[in-house]
Amino acid sequence: MALDAKLVADRVELLVGKSTSYFCNHCLVRNIGLVQYDRCFVAMVEEVKFLSSSSGSIPQLWVVEHPPVFTVGFSASPEHFSSLGMLYRKIPFVFADRGGQVTYHGPGQLVLYLLVDVRRLFSSSPRLFVSCIEEVLVVFFRSKGIDAHLRNGYPGIYVSDSKLVSLGFRFHKGWSYHGIAINVDMDLAPFSAINPCGDRGLRMTQLVDIKPNVTISDVPSAIIKALTDCLAKQGGYCGS
Repeated sequence: MALDAKLVADRVELLVGKSTSYFCNHCLVRNIGLVQYDRCFVAMVEEVKFLSSSSGSIPQLWVVEHPPVFTVGFSASPEHFSSLGMLYRKIPFVFADRGGQVTYHGPGQLVLYLLVDVRRLFSSSPRLFVSCIEEVLVVFFRSKGIDAHLRNGYPGIYVSDSKLVSLGFRFHKGWSYHGIAINVDMDLAPFSAINPCGDRGLRMTQLVDIKPNVTISDVPSAIIKALTDCLAKQGGYCGS
């Protein structure tokens, strides 16, 4: 079933506002920009319900930034955010139906939400899907001269002992939603008020501290191409 990018965009824009959409490697890429987390979350849940109930749905990749917000996953416990000082109590908390624990989003962080038919492309294996995404990111960053690596037992992408990329997904009728957050050029201080991803003492890093001339506008197109190449390969497409 052929999908019209404008028609698909119009449906989501009712929830998140204007966005620009285009196709890359048989994946619909939606550039949403800066949007409140809770508003985007509602739209994402509604969209994945639609996709999972529609035949011929193709993967979607949402490109967003969020105003300052702490998000709380299923695995979080009160100790992960009980030490917040008054400075950070003004930042809202939103409970999200994703895996993982507490993390922080803010301007200067590139968030990519992946709405993918894991049943079809990854043989119904969430583990295979997440491993593929992690591998793509590690290879991508290493190609840019960044010594990125995985950390046994902990999700995400690390440089030395600091975390650069956070991951958290949920699955609905075989479709993934939520995604990855890449620290590009942001205020990392709010991470110090929580145990990021439940790991006490975990240090966060960002691309601008590793590659000083990077800006958030430099990052999306190359990573989008790498991720959609992976999805196209899994789907048996030649890419476009």
